[in-house]
Amino acid sequence: MKKLGFLMGIIFLIYIIQYDIRYGTLIPVKAVPVSTQTTESPSPGKAKTTAPYIKVKVKAGDTVLSIIEQLTHNSIPVSIDKVITDFKALNNGISPENIKIGKEYKFPVYKKT
Repeated sequence: MKKLGFLMGIIFLIYIIQYDIRYGTLIPVKAVPVSTQTTESPSPGKAKTTAPYIKVKVKAGDTVLSIIEQLTHNSIPVSIDKVITDFKALNNGISPENIKIGKEYKFPVYKKT
């Protein structure tokens, strides 16, 4: 009886792994349509930025980099410093470390090169 239970557990584990690889278990990011907008940074010494962005509501466990990776469906095609600078410019100087769960932020969209 123990052997049968162990065998059923192994079969179930293989099924779970196969399902996860084929379909995935992560919920896709619901995004607002991309729009281009010029935003001004909070300090007068900084330049304006014109960048396409998507508004995304932050969920538990999300980071700025993980959300941008989900939006590009791959690795980020620009440097992390550029991502941080663009995020701050789009969100009135809010630092990526200070995002809050449940709030909506503008995330820059980068094209693959």
